[in-house]
Amino acid sequence: MAGSEHNPTVLVPFTRPDPNPGALDFFLYLRPETNGVDVESVIFSVVRSRKDDIELTYLANIPGEFIARHNIVERHYALRVAFARAGASAFSDQMRSDLSAAVGRPWGSLDVIGAYDALERLHVGAEDLFAIRVPAEKVFDVAGQVVKEIDGLYVVNYDIPALLRRDRADTDIAVMAIRARLDYAEFFALLSEIRQDLIEKQLFNPEFDLSRAVHVCRGPVEQLADARDYLVAPSGTHLGIMWSPFARFLKMHGFPEEAIAGVLDHPIAVVEQNGTRREVNLVRETRGLDYAAALRVLNSVVAQRLIPGGPTRIEP
Repeated sequence: MAGSEHNPTVLVPFTRPDPNPGALDFFLYLRPETNGVDVESVIFSVVRSRKDDIELTYLANIPGEFIARHNIVERHYALRVAFARAGASAFSDQMRSDLSAAVGRPWGSLDVIGAYDALERLHVGAEDLFAIRVPAEKVFDVAGQVVKEIDGLYVVNYDIPALLRRDRADTDIAVMAIRARLDYAEFFALLSEIRQDLIEKQLFNPEFDLSRAVHVCRGPVEQLADARDYLVAPSGTHLGIMWSPFARFLKMHGFPEEAIAGVLDHPIAVVEQNGTRREVNLVRETRGLDYAAALRVLNSVVAQRLIPGGPTRIEP
């Protein structure tokens, strides 16, 4: 799809949020590496074939110039960028313990560095670092931060330098929203059908995960970020976080708007459940949950971490 020079082209304006927890909204956007038009066609075909279960509620082409001007990528990945820059110094005691347990070695013996330091230590560029493949057992998820073991180094958020480098004025992305009367397991089964169709049409390498081609919203808190950053009106103005159906659901249950925004500003939090406290990433903790279950997680939060150099409110 072709957008205007400065503002998004909105082909299907976003349908007003439906706070009914029985209807979940999933945001998808095609990464710049994909053949957007062909991939869109496959997705549309599946949507049409399941019209009793799903409907297209938003479709827009977001020009790269608009993305860069509004700092959308930086805002969307703000927490992961902070860890990519700070490395081990941003790890809490719980994160250090979790990584040590996953690796099977004491924290003090691990050389944990951020992705930007890794570029210098490994003498590679951003794309080269992104492309380094390692066995699955050498990739660890720690509070939503991806740690990859490369040549004895534990590199935090190795992909961030490349993702930000691809944030160029000449790179557009297609964004869509699908409203489904399905749960997350059923929706991701549907995505498996899309992946197989893409493979059969030779539009997708069967060795790759679908996430290399299409970003898919995997939970209610992630939906907040997608709505905040990629929902725009035909005029080119951001609709804002409160257009997220989950945000509307939270407001209906007593969450003020400032608190809803704060979930994204400081997603690493301490929750207390059944008398036990633990540190979690609220984005990851709510993946696959319906709105009611995600609300219970947020109601269990007793503290949120402030990450040095971490997310601050960047207005669109």
